[in-house]
Amino acid sequence: MKIVLILFFSLSLMAESWSVVCTSSSIKLKADDLKSIYFKTMQHKNGVHLVPLNLVYSHKARKMFMQEVLHVSQYDWENYYDEMHFMGIRSPLILDSSKAVKKFLEKIDGAIGYLPSTEVDSTMYEITRFSL
Repeated sequence: MKIVLILFFSLSLMAESWSVVCTSSSIKLKADDLKSIYFKTMQHKNGVHLVPLNLVYSHKARKMFMQEVLHVSQYDWENYYDEMHFMGIRSPLILDSSKAVKKFLEKIDGAIGYLPSTEVDSTMYEITRFSL
């Protein structure tokens, strides 16, 4: 039993931590805001246009972000944006890597994205975290 607990604890320490961040200094977002932002029912806050970013579908961080932070399945996500497409609403921008997300965050006020917690710097504030 003791060995199982030690193994479980060791594996949990190895889980990679990711942070959902924003770089705008004029707004403060909460984890509860993220679903509204990513489903584009909240597109502005304090006059700042919010720009949600996603990684590619195959990225494991995207899968965990959708599951742990947005609490939505890929199927429901795709159905929602299939319907929104006909209303002129596009899904969030999709970038290839956390490096691309970080560069976008550095340049666009109101951008919101997720990247490894080790890559968060002083120009960003963390909204929430999740683990891979």
